[in-house]
Amino acid sequence: MIPLRHAAALAVAASLSAGGCQCGGPAADPDGGRDGGAGVDGGGGDGGTCLPPLGWPGGFVTTGLDGPRRMAVDDSGIYVTETGALPPGEGRLTRVPLGGGTPLALASSFLSPDAVGLDSQYAYVVDDYGVWRVNKATGQVALLASLAASGAIAGQTDIQVTDQYLVIATGYRWLTRMAKDGTSAVDLYKGASGSAVRGVDVEGGWAYFLVADPATPANGGLYRVALDGGTVPEHLSAEPVGGRSISVSAPEFLWTEGDTAPDGKVRSMSRADGGISELASGLRAPAHAVRVGEAVYFAEQTDPPSISAPADGFLLFAAPCTKAASAVGPLGNGAGDLVWAGGRLYFTSVGISGDGYVGRLGP
Repeated sequence: MIPLRHAAALAVAASLSAGGCQCGGPAADPDGGRDGGAGVDGGGGDGGTCLPPLGWPGGFVTTGLDGPRRMAVDDSGIYVTETGALPPGEGRLTRVPLGGGTPLALASSFLSPDAVGLDSQYAYVVDDYGVWRVNKATGQVALLASLAASGAIAGQTDIQVTDQYLVIATGYRWLTRMAKDGTSAVDLYKGASGSAVRGVDVEGGWAYFLVADPATPANGGLYRVALDGGTVPEHLSAEPVGGRSISVSAPEFLWTEGDTAPDGKVRSMSRADGGISELASGLRAPAHAVRVGEAVYFAEQTDPPSISAPADGFLLFAAPCTKAASAVGPLGNGAGDLVWAGGRLYFTSVGISGDGYVGRLGP
């Protein structure tokens, strides 16, 4: 059942979305568009309104979750890590049917579970203790590797799953790679004390990752390293400062940065010429940006975070016609996760004690 406040948000947001989209239609490939730059007026050519290609109302896939943090999506469902008001050691991995319906608690007893990745047989979960493998059919759980020596910090981790490897941004100063059975673990990068690796994406045989180094900002930014560990990490750019999440596509690096308002930004860097475009600024800890055509969607930390009372503006988009971040519509709590899959944009609201939910934009 949809909570009354969510139902009310549907009615309000419907009026916001009635005018259609003037920012470019939804793309089959969310990485297919660029930010456009010059040549688009601030009103999108529609008399002052600029609405996103995937507007609200979208839909609530499932409600009643407890601090749904991160998720991964495939044909078998939406895999969500929950940790809100659950006692320590009782975090869980929940599977939600793509079409909505009753969620299944697939595995539990995690210590603040965070990033999750998938292959055809398993879900891989990063928590405060280590990296876990969960059989998607049976729910059987196995600890692949403890990260106690290097550390992982809930809310800051990331994981990428390839045919051969798991690549983990620990939220502390390590980028770790291991075989999918947990063997052959190696630190691909080890930063200075106090630095953090919080975002990673994989393209071909390379891992691209973000380093935040408050003590020496020039040492932070965008790096890459070969997955086989055969190269020294290459410092590609001193931008971003305080990077939080990254998405790599053929035309661009798309990232979020900044831990406090108003320092948060969403920016992109052209892979053709290295030019940086600022898509939105003045934000608080934005995360998990996803491009859909010309628009970029992301979540922003609400104040206070992860509470039961929902807020407007946790789910945002930016596009050439907006010149700034704009709220999409639903009430919720951020910063949640965003995943593009099957022509839909799925997102989480991290409300606790049953107020968290998974929503979607798109048909």
